[in-house]
Amino acid sequence: MLLILSEWLRKNESTSFQILKCFLTLIFSFYLKVFATEIYEPFQSIRQMGMGGVYIFNEEDAGSMIQNPALLCETKGFNATFLNVQLGVGDLKDYLDMTNSGTSQLSDNLTDYYGKNIWLNTNGFIALSLPCFGLAGVYNGTASFYLHNPAYPELVTFYQTDYGAVIGGGFQLPGGLSLGMNVKRVTRKGGPLIYGAPQIANLAQTSDISSLVSTDQNEGVGYGFDFGASTRWSFLPFNPTLSLAWRDVGSMAFSKTKGAAAPERQKDNLVLGATIDGSIPFFGLSGGIELRHLLDSQEQIGKKIHMGAEVHFLMFDIRTGLYQGYPTYGLGMNFWLFNLDISSYTIETGAYPGQNPQQRVQIGLKTEISLDPNFNLVDFNGHNRKLKQRR
Repeated sequence: MLLILSEWLRKNESTSFQILKCFLTLIFSFYLKVFATEIYEPFQSIRQMGMGGVYIFNEEDAGSMIQNPALLCETKGFNATFLNVQLGVGDLKDYLDMTNSGTSQLSDNLTDYYGKNIWLNTNGFIALSLPCFGLAGVYNGTASFYLHNPAYPELVTFYQTDYGAVIGGGFQLPGGLSLGMNVKRVTRKGGPLIYGAPQIANLAQTSDISSLVSTDQNEGVGYGFDFGASTRWSFLPFNPTLSLAWRDVGSMAFSKTKGAAAPERQKDNLVLGATIDGSIPFFGLSGGIELRHLLDSQEQIGKKIHMGAEVHFLMFDIRTGLYQGYPTYGLGMNFWLFNLDISSYTIETGAYPGQNPQQRVQIGLKTEISLDPNFNLVDFNGHNRKLKQRR
């Protein structure tokens, strides 16, 4: 029934939305540097971004279903993530320049902003999981703008929020192969918008950009599916794990609830991953590689490859990796009641790696708990886990 509904929504997108998409495509074909060529992937954790975007499974990770629903059958006992809040900012210098001149007349200082891609993000989730079953609530908000074409200025903006609920389940076949599926409902607000010289001239300060965009925001509700398969050889050293996830199968369409048109649909994403995780005396080690967007022939192969590694020692996790060909770095610290994570990475906002990179930084807090099948405390936010890997 949900598949039929999604297909009906796709066929009944408004005519104005189709015209808008054609207009944006025409604009972007003449100016490849705009951020719309960035691959939009919500709900990635800071730990992932520190390791090149690679997700490495943990048996007490309640949020594993967001990455691959089949991994629910690999979890142990009862697991809960009560708090997972992340904040991100793009190139710090560009952002500080913008905030320091926030009261200036934009129309008189446009030269200060040409070529600067300002990006801000906040996201998080809460999740509960039992073996082969899980629930989650998710949120992602992104705001960015890019000013180009001095002869006739254009302000390319992207203000979008996604929030919703996910329910997932799975089963395990003889031989250790797990299969799973998520069903989700997402509310999406906003999207990409372009403003010309007349609108820019009326902006008194940089904070007025958000007010301008808020008057044009569209809103819609979408229903989607994730399918997944995984196998984990826990009897082998470092727990080799293979994972295949098809997120937003067939793409997720949105039914308009407010505004002039429905928000843009969420593209599907086929992800193949291979990881290891384990420990040696005094250290925990993990690493892996992911290939994303395997069904998208329009994206360059360099933007699909992700790899990373992590070393755990005492209360620290040290991470590094490659995200779309650019190096990433991360640090995690366990303070018993919560985990503090920070990552620094670069994402390609152009059509191919090396064209228009943007550095980003994220920081976040997380609180979680794990109980064994008898509901005895196994772990509180990494405490008593010793060398077992953290999320």
